[in-house]
Amino acid sequence: MSTDPRIENFCDALEQNLTRLGVEHPGDIVSEIRSHLLAAADAGTLESTLNEMGSAADYARQFRDALRIEDAYIRSGPKHTVATLILLSAHRLVAAIGLFFTGIFYLTALSVLVTIGFEIFDPSSTGLFTSEEGGFFLGTIAGAPHAYTEHLGGFYIPVAAAMAMGFYLAGGAIARLALRMMRKKPSRQT
Repeated sequence: MSTDPRIENFCDALEQNLTRLGVEHPGDIVSEIRSHLLAAADAGTLESTLNEMGSAADYARQFRDALRIEDAYIRSGPKHTVATLILLSAHRLVAAIGLFFTGIFYLTALSVLVTIGFEIFDPSSTGLFTSEEGGFFLGTIAGAPHAYTEHLGGFYIPVAAAMAMGFYLAGGAIARLALRMMRKKPSRQT
């Protein structure tokens, strides 16, 4: 068994960083890493293992991020997935892109739901409209609604509700995809 001081230095710094970052049970994690480093030292690969792990501070941040991703992936609710994407978007491109597209789909779902309120209070200005020039849009129209033809009539509310649900589900799927892309596959330890 190795007594290389780099192992204890790394483990001490790792425990301090994990504690500072609020990771639960840092002692258990450090014990596992210490065992891995001791095995690497016995195999003669300590130098490359430490280089692969990087600094204790970076390793602790990566470990915390991996725990967040795994927790959000397991819980899978929009609250956890979006919160995790927000936390990670500052330093992970996949999280930032996932958050952007998730936000677009969630905001679109919300805007479609808002048009349902307009349909309830002013049905003549809300619907699926077409113009004589062939243009069309779904939503509310101000001004001269008589210049357009409305096609959904009383079916606007169920169609809009279905669309809002579709956008909401698509936003959730994009958030899950971003989390899945950031998950690390378990690696075999020697």
